Amino acid sequence: MNVAHRHAVRSALPILAMGALALTAGCTSRRPTLPEPAGAHGEVTVFVPCGMLGPMMKIRKAFEAQPGNPKVKLPNDNAVVLMRRIRRGEASDILLTPGETEMNLMVAEGFIDREDASVFGTFRMILVVPKENKAGIKSVADLADKRVRRVAIADPAQNSVGYYAQESMKSLKLWDAVEPKLVTHWHALEAVTYVCKGRVDAGLYFDACPFESTPSELSGYENAYKVIEILPESSHPVVKVQAGILKKASNPDGARQLISFMLTAEGQKILQKNGIPNPREIPVSGD
Repeated sequence: MNVAHRHAVRSALPILAMGALALTAGCTSRRPTLPEPAGAHGEVTVFVPCGMLGPMMKIRKAFEAQPGNPKVKLPNDNAVVLMRRIRRGEASDILLTPGETEMNLMVAEGFIDREDASVFGTFRMILVVPKENKAGIKSVADLADKRVRRVAIADPAQNSVGYYAQESMKSLKLWDAVEPKLVTHWHALEAVTYVCKGRVDAGLYFDACPFESTPSELSGYENAYKVIEILPESSHPVVKVQAGILKKASNPDGARQLISFMLTAEGQKILQKNGIPNPREIPVSGD
């Protein structure tokens, strides 16, 4: 190879390298990496309180069976504990609450917008006593009797079940007699176990927390209590079981998909069958 030829080859090398780089860049630009779309894929995390895990597992199964719906995670704990986890910054898309007390707190504290909270079910209030029923309680009116010394409810300031129990006692003109006998606890399940352990003469609770929809919460106490009476619905405001989308939800579209499903005729039937009755304001006739 002569000198002129070698010079021509060396001059062509940078041009060839630039051309190869351009081809490579062109191939790369035709295969961009796109972000995973939210809503249609991914997961929805739902914080589930006492008494709702069983029904929500049924909802999850039906919801996930529909094409295009996201997967659902159901971390569960006491409602007050779940709120504390949210306050500490733990991530969730939806918070379920067993009534208005917890949801009102989350709205007031800025974690949920009022318009993003939906009522999807209701509960009943019941009077429960230890199996032995040493105080001989036959109805809620007996709570005013002197032989009844201690009555357990969840803390009304933190728990909806305690709030509705309080409202029932006031409506039934029993509050003045019962208030001095009250034994309260911030954790609703602990208030339930007071009856099961015979530490109190009676307790006022939701029928689904955990007596109906999550009986496993009372494992070991199945035969330690008995339900005496369902309190009149007219004795307290309608219990509004709610689902709220967190402002910091990572999958708000998926969260709305799930809540919308819970409000359909199919979703309401699943909830009704598994311990969360339909609220009065959601008609399900003809479905």
